[in-house]
Amino acid sequence: MFQFDGWIVEVFEPTHPDKGAFFSFEHPLLPFGVVPWNHTGLDGLGIDLDGETSSSAFVPAPPADANRTHRVWTMSLDETGDAHVYRISQWLGYPAFSMRSELYRDGKTEWEKDLRSQYEKLDPPGKIESFAFSGDEDPEATLQGTIRILRPGIATPLPGGRIELTPLPMLRYTNPFSGDKRNDPISFPYPYVDEDIVTVAPPPGYVVEGLPSGGERASNVGRYSVTVKKGDSDTVVLTRSFSVLRANAGPELYPNYRGLFDAARSGDAGISIVFRKAPGSQKTSS
Repeated sequence: MFQFDGWIVEVFEPTHPDKGAFFSFEHPLLPFGVVPWNHTGLDGLGIDLDGETSSSAFVPAPPADANRTHRVWTMSLDETGDAHVYRISQWLGYPAFSMRSELYRDGKTEWEKDLRSQYEKLDPPGKIESFAFSGDEDPEATLQGTIRILRPGIATPLPGGRIELTPLPMLRYTNPFSGDKRNDPISFPYPYVDEDIVTVAPPPGYVVEGLPSGGERASNVGRYSVTVKKGDSDTVVLTRSFSVLRANAGPELYPNYRGLFDAARSGDAGISIVFRKAPGSQKTSS
């Protein structure tokens, strides 16, 4: 079978001749069993070279859970509102292929340069202190990235020895749907799941004043949810999950997509954590 990106092969199980799987050998960064198509779940042309015939063949898209980006954030606040952030990211499925391809195409030096530039443009500017990748040249390995970031002034000191943080906008998710109406079909490269686990540690001597409530929005195109709980040693743990389960749809479902992304944007912005100085604690030196 042929598509613009190259040849793929359909292999059938000997005991289940009606059950096949598609494989590609076109790209060195593709894991076994993943085809190099940006938009999957499409009709292709199957060619029988020996019989000199052809027929339509459908290549199913992998489910959203197979295209997962998982990030674990550890944030340590100080009394001035600065946050020291350590993040571990893992990419699976097509997100991993996309990231590997980007690193292969641009090189790690250019990738790092662009990332530093993005953080320097924030208000106030952030600073990348270090980053590293593992598994970026082995498609069968888990692709993992680690990064240390300084985000000055991300938390707001409040009267009465308190400090407030709204952490989820720091994840820098955006809404691609801004218009009131849409006449064109909606198409994502693939269904996907993004999951972020954020642990926030207050300055020494501070305790949680109160936990915000989480939220959830689910529909036939995707799901958004946030849970908030108290962790160890006065930390707060937020778990955010966002998924696009249906990658292609007609314009009649545009309100569902826009509503999902709007719910995520407003939900992220509405979750604030307030820490207060515990009675008898001393101000820490910076």
